[in-house]
Amino acid sequence: LKTYRFQWGLLFTNSFHSAFLFKLARIPRLLGYQKDLRGFMLTRKLPFPHNDRHHIFFYRDLVTAFLREISSQAAPSATGEYIVGQDMQLTVTGHERDETSKALAQLGVDTQATLIGISPSAAYGTAKQWLPERFRELIQRLTEASTPQGDKKQILLFGSANEREKIEAVISHLDKSRKISVFNLAGQISLRQALVAISLCRVFISNDSG
Repeated sequence: LKTYRFQWGLLFTNSFHSAFLFKLARIPRLLGYQKDLRGFMLTRKLPFPHNDRHHIFFYRDLVTAFLREISSQAAPSATGEYIVGQDMQLTVTGHERDETSKALAQLGVDTQATLIGISPSAAYGTAKQWLPERFRELIQRLTEASTPQGDKKQILLFGSANEREKIEAVISHLDKSRKISVFNLAGQISLRQALVAISLCRVFISNDSG
């Protein structure tokens, strides 16, 4: 890091180690939350907000403070204002929608059906996962529940490629006599395609997961 001669270090992490690392890299100005006994290393320190807001707001406040700092140090002739918006949404293109519809059709998914999305896995272990048998019971109940127009229902299960076997274990003991339309999409579509597929779902049920 030293070789790049950075002028600012913006610390999203709250650890002592991250600030110390930037100090070793001789980054002269550091901005971050006053946390983990590292306040003496920060040139611009923000009080850590002890509230229940989502972490994205903690990060946004850091960026806002950082932009104000560099704006105040700009040349007198510099004009303009930095604005960090609160509107946050993921977007997909029409091309991505078309390609995803084709990919789902090749897997047997009917995008005109009532689609119900379920993501039964989580990146950080079983502590963040609902029990497999409860997901199975939920799938049974959702399948048995009637829709207002009597539409056909299909269940889409989402996850990464390395979660495919775990998801198979969730659906392996479903009552096959009920002809449940369940599709394990784990590893079958890309992350961007998953965004589109989720947007097509009438309902989406998930663990605490990215």
